[in-house]
Amino acid sequence: MKIKFIKPLIVAEIGLTHDGNINKAFKLIRLSKKAGADIVKFQTHFAKFESTYDEPFRVKISNKFKSRYDYWKKTEFKESQWKKIIQYCRRSHITFATSPFSVEAVKIMRKFRFIIW
Repeated sequence: MKIKFIKPLIVAEIGLTHDGNINKAFKLIRLSKKAGADIVKFQTHFAKFESTYDEPFRVKISNKFKSRYDYWKKTEFKESQWKKIIQYCRRSHITFATSPFSVEAVKIMRKFRFIIW
């Protein structure tokens, strides 16, 4: 019996390391591609659909942000920015994927027809 080996797909988890900066996101995509990744995976957060200022369990998470809401707000992209990121991935021949963290994020991301994890 002959065994056929299939190359595994390499996923670069970008998450929120772009800090809400689209140029940093582009750089992370380039570096992921250069390192041999097949897929770049982001997280899609929209603060207003995930949190409010008055939620008692949204505690301070760092000295830089007073709440999780502020962190998500800082790291979120507008729909038009996501479109540019996805287009950049296509031009770079790397698959875009994301983990959406709200129903609204799923709705927005489905418009672009790609992998949602």
